[in-house]
Amino acid sequence: MLSARITAWTSASRDPEVRETDDPEAVVAALMDPDSLVWVDLLAPTASELTEVGAPLGLHALEIEDAIAPRERPKAAQHEDHATFVVYALTPRSDVARAIEVDERARRAPAGPDAAPDAAGAAAADAADALLDRVLEGQEAEASFGEALFAHTRVSGFVLPGGVLAVRSDDALTPDAVEAGWRGLGDARRLGPYGLVHGLLDVVVDGLFDATQFLDDRIEDLEEDLFDRSAHLEGFQRRAYALRKELVALRRAVLPLRDVHSALWRRRPEDAGAGGGAARLDALYADLLDHILRVTEWTESLRDMIATVFETHLSLQDQRLNEVMQRLAGWAAVVSVPTLATGWYGMNVPYPGQSSPLGLVLAVLTVVVPAATIWWALRRRGWL
Repeated sequence: MLSARITAWTSASRDPEVRETDDPEAVVAALMDPDSLVWVDLLAPTASELTEVGAPLGLHALEIEDAIAPRERPKAAQHEDHATFVVYALTPRSDVARAIEVDERARRAPAGPDAAPDAAGAAAADAADALLDRVLEGQEAEASFGEALFAHTRVSGFVLPGGVLAVRSDDALTPDAVEAGWRGLGDARRLGPYGLVHGLLDVVVDGLFDATQFLDDRIEDLEEDLFDRSAHLEGFQRRAYALRKELVALRRAVLPLRDVHSALWRRRPEDAGAGGGAARLDALYADLLDHILRVTEWTESLRDMIATVFETHLSLQDQRLNEVMQRLAGWAAVVSVPTLATGWYGMNVPYPGQSSPLGLVLAVLTVVVPAATIWWALRRRGWL
């Protein structure tokens, strides 16, 4: 059954009217109403349900197919009388969101009466960081290790003369979160459909910023553990793998956004913002582009950081392996002299002074002194 939420701005009121319906004809009628600006939100419609809505609006079958394709790349395009776009919004998994909330609350916690300044907050922050590490390692997760830490909600849209038809793949991104992007815009009718699209994109980019900040903080924690010999190796590798996987998924959502922005705004129709809000839209989309460029550059730097962490980790592993080999070789050298001496005289060859106490002393010195000398020499060079 079709699940549609219609938000309409009319000339009679500055506040939007919100209603829900499962009738495709009501959705089409709302989008074709010349006296209102409409945002229609469809939650996970089937191909037939979206066709019932899209066909009367003149949407092509291929556009409808792309809007619900499970692995569609973020993109946007201008057509003769409408525009289309596909973006991905990131929302943290419930256990990740809980860990982030604990971490943020811990960093704001005041110190106790008997504690040094910020000691309580620092201790709580350390505990929260440990919780986040366990989430990354799959020990506290509600899903198994290796599954995505952030839900990727596909949001497809059709920008029509009378409003926007938006299609969400799931409810991880809520309508309330989308509507938050419209607050502070003033009279939405002056900005038109492209003002509503900006509100959505602003919410999407803010979510990408939050995800990038999360990965940045966790990669910094990895860097701190990199030279800590007491850090658990398997846990370190699990966290590094999870972060690298999340960063790859994040970059897939972020990198195409610049092209999406260009296709939607720089190639916009001439009547976009014709209600008197064109200058305001120019400023809003310029600010949005700045945010997109910032998060893109941030993910680039994180990619370099995680690559450096991996390379340094491998180098340290090689160094520690060399240290182990040095110690093994050193002890082998120490043991070789006594082995040679005892092995030689163990072949029924009498050692000097065999029948006297002095001979025993000489035999012991023959075994111990060279071994001790080799041990001292290797110890001095740092091999042991």
